[in-house]
Amino acid sequence: MKKRLNWKAVIVALLSVVVVLGGGVYAVMQNQDIKQEKSDGSVEAAEKAVSALYYDDHKTFLKENIAKTEIEAVRSQVEGLNRYSGARKDLNKQLDQVEARFKAQEGVNHLFEKIKDKPALNGATVQKYVLLNKDLKEDDLNKFKEDQQKQWPSDGDEFYQALNGLVDQADQQGQRFKEFEEEIQKLKDNASLTYDQLDQAIDDMKEKIEKEENPYLKAELLERLGKAHKEVIDVIRNRKLQAANEAKATPEEKKKIESEAKQEEARVDQENKDLQAETQRLRQAADQANAQHEQQSRQNRPARQVQQPREEKPENNQSQSQSQSQAQESSPQSQSQSQQASQSSQASQSSQAEKPQESSQSNQASSENSQTSTSTPSTSQPGPQPEVSQPSQPSGETTPPPTGEGQPTTPPTESGVVESVGPAAGEGGAANGQ
Repeated sequence: MKKRLNWKAVIVALLSVVVVLGGGVYAVMQNQDIKQEKSDGSVEAAEKAVSALYYDDHKTFLKENIAKTEIEAVRSQVEGLNRYSGARKDLNKQLDQVEARFKAQEGVNHLFEKIKDKPALNGATVQKYVLLNKDLKEDDLNKFKEDQQKQWPSDGDEFYQALNGLVDQADQQGQRFKEFEEEIQKLKDNASLTYDQLDQAIDDMKEKIEKEENPYLKAELLERLGKAHKEVIDVIRNRKLQAANEAKATPEEKKKIESEAKQEEARVDQENKDLQAETQRLRQAADQANAQHEQQSRQNRPARQVQQPREEKPENNQSQSQSQSQAQESSPQSQSQSQQASQSSQASQSSQAEKPQESSQSNQASSENSQTSTSTPSTSQPGPQPEVSQPSQPSGETTPPPTGEGQPTTPPTESGVVESVGPAAGEGGAANGQ
């Protein structure tokens, strides 16, 4: 009896084989994608982009003037890598740290005034003098310390140490402003306070403010003190007028109260002008100190050097190709100029070669004329001219060969100069021989 074929088992086995093969093919393809990313520089570019978000290679402080959009752009670049790539996971973890530092830095910078468009912490530079944000309330500072500062690592690096130092300054300045407001409020609540007592209290507070080391804080407290002084004068005047009304004082007594208050206000206005000049001087001194501190900080710890983008290379190649094309265009012109120069030199050589020939022909013509004149008898003499014998030449001297019209002319040399064979001497010898 034949056994029935178990089709279910066959189908399950086939599906298992397909799944295994499909998984293997998928793994191979993913591995190839990862290798391709490494070979084409995608991973290296993403790593450089993440590193560029930091101030330097220590990867503690963030780059100067960093923006949230920059972090988001790098995140998109990393997400474009293969999701099974180990580099992608590692870079995402690094970006998480960057975002955490960015959030902490932004939170701390919002605690302070942005003076001269400079935050409290930018790059690796912590401003030497900072001033608490005027709109910041005590509850806001406490909430920040509770929500964010507690989330920072307890054994943080110098970045978090700098942030903790700034938070401490914010806390100290907040307490100082609170103490100042409480002192002013005590003066306002003093029902028996006189103008002389107020002046003494203001002088004591001013002396205490002068001990502050932070010029920004000192200037802010002095400015608030001048405003508070006038406010307390107004409180004293209103209190005296109220007491006069209750006592049914005469109009003259009320005018006296008003006049006394106006005199105090005029005196305080003059003092506030001096305070305003002092506060301006203090703020300028703080600005200069911060600028020098920032410059020194950058010298001691320079930022990462920004590499030139690769997009500039095609421009260089284009300029090189333009220079080459200009050189090619100028080469035919130079060749034509050289040909013209060579033609002109050949023409000058030929003209120089013709001049000796003309001179030799003229010399030959003159020699022929001299020969005819010697052979023809003169009309003044009756008899024929006796024949004159040629004198003998001394030994050692050679008679130059005669030249005539039949003798060929010496051709010019390569230099264009005709070699002379002494036509004048030869013609003279031929005439004497005849």
